[in-house]
Amino acid sequence: MLAIAVHDCGGGSGYGGSTLTPVDPPSAAPPMLTPVASIPLSGSAASGLAEAAGWLWVTHFQASVLSQVDPDTDAEVARVEVGPNAGSVTAIGPQLWIGQYADRPQDSRLTRVDPLTAVVTGHVQSPNLCCEVAGAAGRVWAVDPRGALLSIDPARGRVVGSTSVALDPNVHVGLVGDERALWLSSDTSPLLKIDPTSARVIASFDVGGGIPMAIAHDLVWGASPHQVWAVDPASNEIRVRLPLENTIETLNLAVSGDALWVGARRPGYVGVVLRFDLASQRLTGEAAVSLPGRLLAAFGSVWIVDWDTNRLLRFD
Repeated sequence: MLAIAVHDCGGGSGYGGSTLTPVDPPSAAPPMLTPVASIPLSGSAASGLAEAAGWLWVTHFQASVLSQVDPDTDAEVARVEVGPNAGSVTAIGPQLWIGQYADRPQDSRLTRVDPLTAVVTGHVQSPNLCCEVAGAAGRVWAVDPRGALLSIDPARGRVVGSTSVALDPNVHVGLVGDERALWLSSDTSPLLKIDPTSARVIASFDVGGGIPMAIAHDLVWGASPHQVWAVDPASNEIRVRLPLENTIETLNLAVSGDALWVGARRPGYVGVVLRFDLASQRLTGEAAVSLPGRLLAAFGSVWIVDWDTNRLLRFD
């Protein structure tokens, strides 16, 4: 496993006094988890997932539709035409923002959808695009994987700023954020903490690899192929390190109540979802999911999009 060194704003290193007790190996194999609902969707290659206006929304990378799902009936109830290559969907304020990635950078764009009316309300051209977008300080933030954090004015519908950042475009790239800070990295580059007011990098961390994936329980959660980590945004200290066994890729994660859910791949590219108890860090269950591209805790359940089967799975 890679060693982790954390540099706070003052340039110090270490874990800031935060040490977790090693977890003994479980005495028995964890139970297999079964979804309480498996929802077929229109389109192909379900990829992004968000919650807004009482609905769940799923993008499809190999289709041009956005699926609207009713969490009460576990059914797709409508489709919105958004154009091709919809990789991610993020709820920011009253709008959904869909990241559309293309082989040609000039074809990348963001599409805005009103979740109350299920109507496309605008497009923003981007010089290039990858991964999730985030909202902070009245701006929408997106990533050009060639090495830039893009600031977008939602009212004007265009890119208004660009900050150079060190990224590896050939591996996973992740961006999350809130009003306190934006968090950005690629699998092989340091985790960057960025002030959304000034768009300046204010801290850089060596977390041992991996990308940020979620903000939950007042921590920034991320993962590499072999571990999950969580950073305290107030102190810049690592609060959680959880080793992952027999995994070659971590795709996404979600935190729900007292549980951590991780979508990953085993050797041979076998998809799996792992559930851990947050307090003990013990593995408490796993589910076979062919390609768990996105996980979301919402409406009292954990929802997982399976790219390969183009289904939305619900776990309680």
